[in-house]
Amino acid sequence: MRVLLVLIALSLTNCTTLPGHVDGYEERCIKMNLEEVPPTPHDPHDGYKNIYACNVELQALLDGSAIPYPEGTMIVKESFREGEDFPWLLATAEKKSGSWEWKEYKRNFANEDFVKILASEQVCIDCHKAVKDSGDWMFTFYESE
Repeated sequence: MRVLLVLIALSLTNCTTLPGHVDGYEERCIKMNLEEVPPTPHDPHDGYKNIYACNVELQALLDGSAIPYPEGTMIVKESFREGEDFPWLLATAEKKSGSWEWKEYKRNFANEDFVKILASEQVCIDCHKAVKDSGDWMFTFYESE
């Protein structure tokens, strides 16, 4: 009976490892910001952030031709809480069929799997629509040294 209860509890959780196309973004994607992006007063992603662009060419980021972003681009925003050295939140935007698909993953501890947040994409859209025309829905542009 105890084993059955554990199996039921595990099946009801939303624990996950990151999807394969997101996992390892730090090594294979291009970091967009030179310094961590600080939190803002109404920021839904508490903490200091790094933003990565995946599946887009560096030259296109350098010369600005990546905007609007090409099909297949994935933007990953990682957020670090003050005093912690691991990202507690990953927010992704993937360009599919000309539109962005928004997802978020969070965790509380470094040794914990990320959990997909089941919030509506509309929350992301409502925030990012402020830069719909100027940055193809993205706030951060590539910063070169």
